[in-house]
Amino acid sequence: MKDNQPELLHEAERLTQESSPGMEAQPDGEIRYWHLPEVDWPVAERGVRVVKTVRTEHQRRVIIREKDGHRTKSKTTMSQHSTNFYATNFELGSISPLSIHELSRSRWRIDTEVFQTITTDCHLKHPAVHQTTALVLLTMIRFLAYTLSLVFYHRQVRSPPKMRDLS
Repeated sequence: MKDNQPELLHEAERLTQESSPGMEAQPDGEIRYWHLPEVDWPVAERGVRVVKTVRTEHQRRVIIREKDGHRTKSKTTMSQHSTNFYATNFELGSISPLSIHELSRSRWRIDTEVFQTITTDCHLKHPAVHQTTALVLLTMIRFLAYTLSLVFYHRQVRSPPKMRDLS
């Protein structure tokens, strides 16, 4: 959920102003999450469940400083924060808020990999640039086939056993 649904996003932000009810430590950081079981979505004329996550990743970075014409390298740990909102019609009693986060992140990874592969490995720009129906159709078929193969890979091969049971 981004700025494409401003009313829903604003309401979710308002309802998650308080401290987060959940936190999970990870090897390289932590995830804080909020679960809103019923948020009114006036545009769709229904309520949806919203999960907000704030992911903090600790990353080691090399900093190069120049002093008296000499460069020195030093390592420092930096924290990177990312906030995501997910709206769903899943009954979250049966699916944990962190599972919703994991499902959504895997979908994002799949989309990113598909577009990266199509633009670099297949040497294609946006299909509309080529202007012929046949090429557009073939590109769409390749895009769909590659996306489905990545969905299978991420959901069945790379996912933890608890996530495989959901698909």
